[in-house]
Amino acid sequence: MSYIDVGDDGAFTALSTDSSALAARTLQAMAAVFPDWVPREGQLDVAMIEVICRAIAENRDVASRVPRSIYRDFGRTMLNVPPVDAAYARMRTSWEVTDDSGYSIPGGTLIGYALGNNTFAFFRTLSTATVPAGFSQVYINVESVQPGEAYNNLPIGPLQLMDALTFVKSVTSTTLPVGGEDAETDAEYLNRLQARLKLLAPRPIVPQDFATLALDVPGVDRAFAIDGYSPANGRMDNERTISVAVVDPAGNPVGTVVRNAVTALLESQREANFVVYAINPSITTVDVTATLKAFPGFDVEAVRADAAAAVRSYLSPASWDWDVVVRYNELVQLLSNVPGVDYVDALVNPTDNIFLEGVAALVQAGTVNITVEQG
Repeated sequence: MSYIDVGDDGAFTALSTDSSALAARTLQAMAAVFPDWVPREGQLDVAMIEVICRAIAENRDVASRVPRSIYRDFGRTMLNVPPVDAAYARMRTSWEVTDDSGYSIPGGTLIGYALGNNTFAFFRTLSTATVPAGFSQVYINVESVQPGEAYNNLPIGPLQLMDALTFVKSVTSTTLPVGGEDAETDAEYLNRLQARLKLLAPRPIVPQDFATLALDVPGVDRAFAIDGYSPANGRMDNERTISVAVVDPAGNPVGTVVRNAVTALLESQREANFVVYAINPSITTVDVTATLKAFPGFDVEAVRADAAAAVRSYLSPASWDWDVVVRYNELVQLLSNVPGVDYVDALVNPTDNIFLEGVAALVQAGTVNITVEQG
């Protein structure tokens, strides 16, 4: 089957490569146009239709063998929607040497974060660095040996030198590694490309168009548009004004560089006289305290852990649907559905619905105290 026919809704439609099915559809169409015509096997017109449909089926079969990755080049060159390529994480490190005689640290020198169980996250120097005579410390920018988000936000602290440089006394990270990016898969890119194709005009028109456009910036995982809101005056009734809140895959506000890139993209695509902003969401911390009754035979500690995990997953900025209310009854229902829970004996905190303040509201779990008693 070939997936090159894009419908009005942007979905890829499978094309039939069955020559018999194509011939049957053609004969039905002919019969509808010429009601007195009765197709019979062996007739010249029927034979011609069958031969032509076999050729069409062969062409469709060839088309079906085209890899989906071909759309990456199409989207990049024709639609200016580049796929997100893999990127390396970078950080700044401090190197202390044994004395001030002056040393050279080669480019490509390998260092590692100890992750436990004899596993490391490896980084390397980008170029040769010199420790001048009279100094015993130098700061060096390093890069992860492999691209990916897994290298981001590793804690600041001591690193292990993997290469034999006897004059190096210690290596310590001074900043969190950032900038690592996983490459977008073909399926992820096609989903994003289809969303872009649904825009009815080459420029964003309605608020959701601006949010869709913001997702093209690497580092942006979700976006929410607020029509009429301006952070400049805090009002919601501004004419021709759109603000777009953007977050990373964990639901956290993106950094200044990414937010500025979103603003620049929206500015380049907006209609004349529109004012656009990229903003951070408003994140509210929600504490939860509850007492649950477990069914007989269930491990209360396991039920407690599952209930706490369910609350943290529900109250996560990575998945919260921008709703402005945390509903008391939904929390009760969530806890009731945890395997092993008979019923919710008490939901002490919160005591009622929580109405979230600020624009582009998200939530995060704070203190989660779950007590489980045997039923």
